[in-house]
Amino acid sequence: MIDIAPRNLVNIELGINFPKAETLEKILLALNITMEKMFEIDHLSSDEELMDEIYLMLNSIRNDRYTLEKVYRMLKIFTNKV
Repeated sequence: MIDIAPRNLVNIELGINFPKAETLEKILLALNITMEKMFEIDHLSSDEELMDEIYLMLNSIRNDRYTLEKVYRMLKIFTNKV
């Protein structure tokens, strides 16, 4: 439906790659959702719940140095600790 190789879609789903803007637009159209809806976190009701989710995600990549480094770099950017 979005005209990309299945391997590329899996890499996007796993967080290995981020889609190009045009691919993201195709995904949004295929899912019939908005950008805001795709990235909303309203289902997390508290800061503590949000932190718990983050820790769960980090635990799941604990032994994946490459992904940990990518997350680390993103956190530095988002927290302005560059």
